[in-house]
Amino acid sequence: MVVPVEFNAAGHLIIIAYFLHPPVMKAFFGFDAKEVTDKRIDLSLLSPAREVNLLQQLQDTPALSARLQLMDEYVLQLAGVCHSGVHDAVTYATRAIQTANGLIFLQDLQREPCVTERTFQRMFESHVGVSPKMFRKICQFDGAFRQLNPGKFSRLADLAYEHDYADPSHFIRVFREFTHRSPGEYLKNMPDV
Repeated sequence: MVVPVEFNAAGHLIIIAYFLHPPVMKAFFGFDAKEVTDKRIDLSLLSPAREVNLLQQLQDTPALSARLQLMDEYVLQLAGVCHSGVHDAVTYATRAIQTANGLIFLQDLQREPCVTERTFQRMFESHVGVSPKMFRKICQFDGAFRQLNPGKFSRLADLAYEHDYADPSHFIRVFREFTHRSPGEYLKNMPDV
């Protein structure tokens, strides 16, 4: 997801979330990641989940540990069947961008697979769902956000410069873009842990 989603729930709720490496979307589920960027997908409606009747199995399994095991088995099954559909150049590029917290030159990554800039962008959008530039921006923000989140900073300006933002106001604009809040509003509303 690129745009923020607010999630409100009442009563007892269990959320099971898997964070997959971006290029596996196409290999696992058979569609371009770009087609589903910023859309919510009911996993139970997709062919692989319907084939094993995943939703019914989860509903019939009362214990959380057993549900987690079902999900693990399902994801591992997808991984075993679909590995050949993962694009090596895109996998390499996404890992390099994530490892560098977005602080990497995209031209260097585009040269690795020896393709034109436009071909690299199309491959990336198809497998990841966003352009290489947007993915870089997301990873740059994520690096700063992770440092902001647990309070591992003393001044917002230092955090902004450390993550290669031009100045604190640039970081605040990007923060608002991804969260619809300023860093100050976010920290003020953060529950005490």
